[in-house]
Amino acid sequence: MPPDNAVTVPQGVAVQFPNNGPVSGPISRLNSSDFILGAAGTYQVMFQVSVNEPGQLVLALNGIELAHTIVGRPTGTSQIVGMALVTAVANDVLNVRNALGSFVALTITPLAGGNSPVSAHLVITQLPVGATGCASGATGATGHRARCNRSDPGNAASSEAPRPGR
Repeated sequence: MPPDNAVTVPQGVAVQFPNNGPVSGPISRLNSSDFILGAAGTYQVMFQVSVNEPGQLVLALNGIELAHTIVGRPTGTSQIVGMALVTAVANDVLNVRNALGSFVALTITPLAGGNSPVSAHLVITQLPVGATGCASGATGATGHRARCNRSDPGNAASSEAPRPGR
C-alpha cells in the first residue's frame, strides 16, 4: 500500500485507494480517496486496511463522518475491516478515513507477512432500488440487533430476521 498513502494517515484524513478495480454503475472516482455515488440510493460499502496501530476507521459522506460506520481495534497489528449500508443522494462523495475520535495517526502496513506490498480494499455496491426484506448481521455495540420495519420496503439494516408466525 505505501507509498500510496503518506507515512501516516492523521485523524480526519482519508485513506487513499489509488488503484482501480472493476467499475460499473453510477460509482466513479473523484481522486485517490474520494468516490462519487452518482445516483440516489442505498450502497453497501466494505473496506479493509492493514495498519500498525490500534485505531478506528469510519466512512464519511460529503465530509461528515457517519457514526454508525465506525470500526476499529484496541490493540495489535492487523487489518481494520468495515461493512455498512449508506444512503446517499445523487453525487454524494464517500471516503474511508481515520476517525476524528481515533487516538493516533495510522500507519498503513507496507509489508504484512511477506516481501510483497499488501493492499487495502474498498468495495462499493449500489443496492437495487426497492429492495425488500431485512438483512441479518452482527450485533451493534450494545449487543442488541435492530428490528426491521416491515412497513418500509426500502429498509435494509443490520437486524434480526423476523421469526415465523410473527
